[in-house]
Order: sequence, then C-alpha cells, then structure tokens
Amino acid sequence: MRVIDFTAPAEIRSVLIHGLNNTGKTHLLGSMLAIEKQYGTVVYVGVEGEPNNSLYAHDLTGVELLEIETIDDITPLANRLEHVHAIAFDSVQRLGELAADKITAGKYVVGTKEDGPHAHGKDWLKLKGEVFRALMALQRVSDLLVAVCPSNLHENQITHQVRIIPDVPGIGEKLAGRFNFVGYMETTT
Repeated sequence: MRVIDFTAPAEIRSVLIHGLNNTGKTHLLGSMLAIEKQYGTVVYVGVEGEPNNSLYAHDLTGVELLEIETIDDITPLANRLEHVHAIAFDSVQRLGELAADKITAGKYVVGTKEDGPHAHGKDWLKLKGEVFRALMALQRVSDLLVAVCPSNLHENQITHQVRIIPDVPGIGEKLAGRFNFVGYMETTT
C-alpha cells in the first residue's frame, strides 16, 4: 500500500474519491476541511440538492460553504475565490447532471432509447467538455481539490469486463484521468 503525503502539494493536487452511496464520502470531505484549514483558506462547494449533513460532524469554523445551482456558476465562483489552499467538491455526479441539463435544455433522460430523448454523440463530447472545464476551473484556483462521486458498475460492451467506476453518465471511465489520485471508498459493517 502506498502512503500519500497530502502536505506535499507538488505530489497531489487533485483527488477523486468514489464509492457507493452512504459510504462516508461527504464525511471524509468534512474531515479534510477540518484538517486542511490549518494550512490556509478552505472552501466546500456543493451542488444544490446534494445532501451534506455529515459535514457538520466536524468543526468547520472558518470554512466557507458554497453551493452552485448550474454548471455555469463554477467559473464565476472560481474567479471570485482567486486562490485558496483547498476545495472540497460534492459531487461530480451532480455536476455531470447539471452539464447534461445545460446541453439538452433539461430534456436529458437516462435509460434506453425507448424511454425518450437522449444525449447524442456530440452531446456526450459537450458534456465531457463542460464537466472537465468546471473541474479545471476549481483546480486552477486551489492547491488541493478533493472531489467525491458515487460509483457504479460498468460493463465494457466489447470485452464484457465489469469494473467499478465513478457514476457520471458518459464520462465515468474518463474522469479518473483528470485527477492525480483516485480512490474507491467502501464501508463494512
């Protein structure tokens, strides 16, 4: 097992943690914020409607808690922040949903073609571009970006290999390449 020194910004600048629902990802963000605030300004950025109650198990005095409603809120938010030590972002899945809403004018449907309208090939490229631009805007203004995302099982259509990947429609497999470190979180009872 490799031990990562999160105090060495040159080694790790961006982290994605994914896992099934209710595995403690948001709680982990709260822990990170509580620790990292001693090194500089830290910010929590959540997507509207994303539950964040487990953040409050920590002393978040001095942590700015922000919420976005659309994907277009990210760039002005990043410009306003200018530079911070760390950003905790919750969640990349909801960011993907906001991108899909923007691209398909709110008509995005997940399911089979019989279910209704779907993102077409060029729409998937636009969705990926919107999500990646938003993440890069946050990475640009922080020494450390820690983002969380639910996971899902994905079966490769050609090899039928099944893997656990971040659950962001259309870009889950490609998302990991945008982060220096990707971890999978699970809990046992």
